[in-house]
Amino acid sequence: MARQKRGRLRRFECRARVRARALLAAVASLWRAFRCRRRSVPVEVLVEEAGRRLALRRVLLAGLRQLDRALGEKPPARLAVVVQHSIHADGELAGCYQVWQTADGSRAALIRLALQVQGRTMSTDELLSVLGEQYLGLAVQLFERPTVLVPLTAASPDGGRASRPAWLRPDPLAPDLAHPHVGAPERAA
Repeated sequence: MARQKRGRLRRFECRARVRARALLAAVASLWRAFRCRRRSVPVEVLVEEAGRRLALRRVLLAGLRQLDRALGEKPPARLAVVVQHSIHADGELAGCYQVWQTADGSRAALIRLALQVQGRTMSTDELLSVLGEQYLGLAVQLFERPTVLVPLTAASPDGGRASRPAWLRPDPLAPDLAHPHVGAPERAA
């Protein structure tokens, strides 16, 4: 009889420990979510349709979290993102950022993104691209570290010929030096 009581007591203790660990893990997860939410960058999407507004906000917040992980440093304490229909400043812009110094000496920044540029609606991927460009430019400026920009250009589908001026295009009748055997006349033996 005493053995049965001890066995039941051990099983009860084991179950209690498992439940306590699960409860602690749930509380820790909620606390992390609360802290992350508190520290997240405010994103305001100025769109009338609520569903679209929430979807864009969710995508942009995820993009900002990815950029934070990529940089390894947090943005300035006062950073906000505003998404609006269009931005008119010296022509239509896809995005821009503004930086200013607050009364207490710290810096604040605002990233603005346009939903439409020159009559064309920006896709979600294009918005994320503009957000990334603006965020990285802002980070370089605010973290005040020396940087070097090394531009890379993508080749066009036609091998870059369309983007070259006419006087730089190769002569279509000239032999192809990269492949001398192509187009060469057959030799009679």
